[in-house]
Amino acid sequence: MPTSNPQQLARAAVAALSVVVLVIAAACADDAEAPASTTTPTAAPTAEATPTPTPTPDAPTAPRFSGTDGRELYGQACAVCHGQALEGTNAGPTFLDRIYAPWHHADIAFIFAVERGVRAHHWNFGNMAPVEGLSHEQVLAIIAFIREQQRAAGIE
Repeated sequence: MPTSNPQQLARAAVAALSVVVLVIAAACADDAEAPASTTTPTAAPTAEATPTPTPTPDAPTAPRFSGTDGRELYGQACAVCHGQALEGTNAGPTFLDRIYAPWHHADIAFIFAVERGVRAHHWNFGNMAPVEGLSHEQVLAIIAFIREQQRAAGIE
């Protein structure tokens, strides 16, 4: 798709480069090592065998976050660090900064941050841990809410 607008071309190049960097960073992320297995000592055999209790399956856990409304999910999962009005807190940056505009941080960057966590690279808030308990559809709803708020603030 050729374009004669240098700004659009530059934005497209930055967006593409951002995705490539994120993919490379995700591929290079340290994998957590599985804890070493431990062996449980067994008792010496006896004349009568004692039955081993059958383990009961764990009850399914309820989802940590509920609903499908992006605003409500953002309030449940993101506002504690990024502020109820996306203004940021002492624990996380604002999303109302051009650095999070779609041409600089594409939606996939938000998805990766939520699902995999992200190393601090623009701010001094420290690394962001993954947010567990959100479905992919819920993450997309949150991103749609953030983008809506950014557009209202003139960030596109």
